[in-house]
Amino acid sequence: MKNCAYEDVHCTNPECNELMPRRTLQYHLVSKCRWRVVSCQFCSEMYTYKDSKVKVDLFTTTSHCR
Repeated sequence: MKNCAYEDVHCTNPECNELMPRRTLQYHLVSKCRWRVVSCQFCSEMYTYKDSKVKVDLFTTTSHCR
């Protein structure tokens, strides 16, 4: 039962408190988790997805990210 696809597990990102079936964990980590690390489309800097709007707004208002 230790690797049951339907067992509820927590997201592995420390800041995320989401609980989900093990079978959906990988999808959550890559596509849904607000705390996933993504790369800026403008400068390639890494940041958390939850900061996406701030990052895009910064680029839009200043024409650069940093």
